Amino acid sequence: MRIHSRLIALATIGVAACALLTTPALASSTATPAPSSVSGYLVVNSAPVDSTSPSLAFGTVTCPPTSTGVAREPLNGGVTSASHSLLVSVNTSCPDGNQWVGGLNNRSGAPTTFTVWAVCAIPGSGYTQADTETGIPPPKER
Repeated sequence: MRIHSRLIALATIGVAACALLTTPALASSTATPAPSSVSGYLVVNSAPVDSTSPSLAFGTVTCPPTSTGVAREPLNGGVTSASHSLLVSVNTSCPDGNQWVGGLNNRSGAPTTFTVWAVCAIPGSGYTQADTETGIPPPKER
């Protein structure tokens, strides 16, 4: 239940932050199969992304196709920071095609790293990614 609540919270942050999406830096990824009770799903993680201070850094992780070439799409995703500072925060977490994009604000005064992760699956019939406007102004307008 704790992990489920975290996924819902990260998805909510992701929807709100997608309005702030900019061009992400690419990162390599590793894949971890989901538990056997869930078929067709795959959790992928980016390589660690460096974030100096002060900065806004971006990373991505790509959903790989199946061994037979069938495309997977991100159903959910998020950003995990190595920092415990309150001055480090997630700026962006949202899907972009077959990738999940994550951004991190770092105002802590110290460098850190973060990873971007996604839950990938073969889209079912009728699956679409919906883009919505959140009304959240860019950081410099707040």
